[in-house]
Amino acid sequence: MIWLGNVLKGNSIGDGSVTEYWFDDETESMRTRTFSVVDALLDKNKAAKNDGTNGYISKSRDLRKIAELDMTTVLKLKSMGIDVYNKDDNPKLMRWLRDPDNKQFRTVDKI
Repeated sequence: MIWLGNVLKGNSIGDGSVTEYWFDDETESMRTRTFSVVDALLDKNKAAKNDGTNGYISKSRDLRKIAELDMTTVLKLKSMGIDVYNKDDNPKLMRWLRDPDNKQFRTVDKI
């Protein structure tokens, strides 16, 4: 953690997520803001999409990586009612990943 003026800034889990903490004098409360720098992740996803494996990560083709998400996006999805760690939410997650606005998170062309 690093103090920058009145903001405490630190990396969350090493995925490019950054959380800033500060005290809001007007409301006399602690505030936080979490965001991600995802350029490297999106470049990695694009490279995986174009590597010719179609997401298969095993020779037996029984494991397929279809997307990679940063923690800020995972938390955003959670606030939208999509828990990426709950298999019952897989249909909602697949709909979200199929949306053209979210294609940059996919590591395959089609799901």
